[in-house]
Amino acid sequence: TTGWDKTIYHVASVEAAYGVAVDPVDNSVYVVGDANYDWVIHKFADDGTEITTGWNKTIDGNSSYDQARSVVVDSSQNVFVAGYGNNLTSATSKKDLWLKKFSSNGTEMTAGWDKKIDVLGYEWVNALCKGPSDTIHAVGVGQNLSSNLSTEDMWIQKFVP
Repeated sequence: TTGWDKTIYHVASVEAAYGVAVDPVDNSVYVVGDANYDWVIHKFADDGTEITTGWNKTIDGNSSYDQARSVVVDSSQNVFVAGYGNNLTSATSKKDLWLKKFSSNGTEMTAGWDKKIDVLGYEWVNALCKGPSDTIHAVGVGQNLSSNLSTEDMWIQKFVP
């Protein structure tokens, strides 16, 4: 196989990729990040061809600063994307943890998986990983999670499909 190199451009002033995952079944590649402060999710075939049918998604949480930070694919080819969105749970919630699930064809699976979590100020996911039995583990940062005296706290959470 030959390697490949892609540049993703949305005519946006700010674009960044933060996460990448490989499907364990068909070797397709998922890339997540943000463009103009909205989530972006791209899918590429193993040969580097972009798969746009059902993918090449832009998701705007609440017309504010949203960022997809991590992606993981389970053994059933379900795609989990996490990051944050501003003011998803209320007008004053700041950055809320945001976790979504998609099928391999790009259909969003909202039953139990369009998770928007706010604790006290801001929370976001920095990384996801797949555990045994396709559990999804997330790590990130949250404000005042352990007390009102802490500025930023690390957290880890396990999600069971």
